[in-house]
Amino acid sequence: MAQKPKLTLFVDIVSPFAYMAFYVLQRSQAFKQVEITYIPIFLGGVMKACDNRPPITITSKQTNFPAHLPFLFH
Repeated sequence: MAQKPKLTLFVDIVSPFAYMAFYVLQRSQAFKQVEITYIPIFLGGVMKACDNRPPITITSKQTNFPAHLPFLFH
């Protein structure tokens, strides 16, 4: 018997994009046979520990990011 495919998803607990991924993985027939492990993280903390700037602090992304929000919650 073939082993089920495995997926580990590191979920940023405050990200709307991570919520979308979680939602799709829970409801998509394509992932019904996949063994999924969810690991909650706080991406802001990871970014700070790595001395990395969050995308929202980058000027070009500040103007584009809000445009995605209506699409996410449509």
